[in-house]
Amino acid sequence: MDNPFRAKPLILAHRGASATAPENTLAAFQAALAAGADGIECDCRLTADGQVVILHDATLERTTNGQGPVSAWRAADLARLDASGRGSENPDPRYQIPTLASLQTLDPACILNLELKGPPDDETHHLAERVAEWITRHGWMKRVIVSSFNHHLLRAVHEHDPGIETGALWSARFGDPVAILQGTPAKNAHLDAEFLSARDIRTLQAAGYRVIAWNVANLAEAQRLTAAGIDGLILDDPGWRRQLVVP
Repeated sequence: MDNPFRAKPLILAHRGASATAPENTLAAFQAALAAGADGIECDCRLTADGQVVILHDATLERTTNGQGPVSAWRAADLARLDASGRGSENPDPRYQIPTLASLQTLDPACILNLELKGPPDDETHHLAERVAEWITRHGWMKRVIVSSFNHHLLRAVHEHDPGIETGALWSARFGDPVAILQGTPAKNAHLDAEFLSARDIRTLQAAGYRVIAWNVANLAEAQRLTAAGIDGLILDDPGWRRQLVVP
């Protein structure tokens, strides 16, 4: 496979095309690819029976017609819920809560940024192991980035398979970003766009890291980061790609 990260900036759709479709659904992922995204960013959580599903929140109320914590539900029961916002009792499969396995239905060229969610405990380490095992089993090391705010989980992924790309997330500007990254196995710095300067981008790239911005507020900010040489953008509206002027 050719290097799927060659596009610059790499455009990853935040929870799919979440500006136009229900977040973290197959409908949002398909819409993102149709809009020209190189791939998708989505969130992984563990069910009560140890399956990996795609959902941002720890609880179900905001995005589905279910209630309570995701971790209290079996995967088969979650599959009956509607994540479209319409409250249907028999949701279209495109609007169900996706499983990790269902991402195999997407275009094989789609890059997957899988964010591991949850507190630093034994269950989230199990999540890291399950996701890493799935990536290795399918030979997807060259098309997946595993990211997390919990850098301990990135180490768990790396220990399972050093060939899996990882990205260290953090949400504010603090300390020396290169020093922080050197304490992780990550080769990707996933930084909040609000705190990211052109100098930060150059410093991190000179140290050998790929820099990907999230929380990109608008097209103007996407253009500022693109002009600064950013490696990737995580966008709610991947259609912005068509309006970006790349140096």
